[in-house]
Amino acid sequence: MLVPGALSDPRETVSALLISPLIEDQVSLRQIFDRSNWLFRKVSTCREALAHARRYDTGVVICERALPDGDWKHMMSKLESLPLRPSLIVTSRLADELLWAEVFNLGGYDVLAQPFDSDEVRRVVSLAWHDYNRRARVAAKGETEPQKAKASADPA
Repeated sequence: MLVPGALSDPRETVSALLISPLIEDQVSLRQIFDRSNWLFRKVSTCREALAHARRYDTGVVICERALPDGDWKHMMSKLESLPLRPSLIVTSRLADELLWAEVFNLGGYDVLAQPFDSDEVRRVVSLAWHDYNRRARVAAKGETEPQKAKASADPA
């Protein structure tokens, strides 16, 4: 049985890593992921997350806004050192337009508000996983991703 948002190829299981010391968030996301065929792991610190991401193929990282040994920006910079950066989703009880804009502008994928809405979590994680897979296919072909168009100051 396929879960909405899951990939149709069972070899391509969604894999996500939660970085949060908050037990209630770990339990909430575990319950959401347990209703799917997705792989869910959890750690509490940036250091643990980076060690995990270096060891296991992790397509999506769900990161608490503030962590015991850093924050989501610190984690984002550390993930850049990986051969293929996972899609980063930031979680916050104070999710607002400013945080969303900052996450997006710095290369993150999205923001999830806490407490978590199961449908929103499944939607955002699924889309982030598809983004990660798209980038993996591009990298496997040895292609470079097209850059966002920049405004040119050159007069035509």
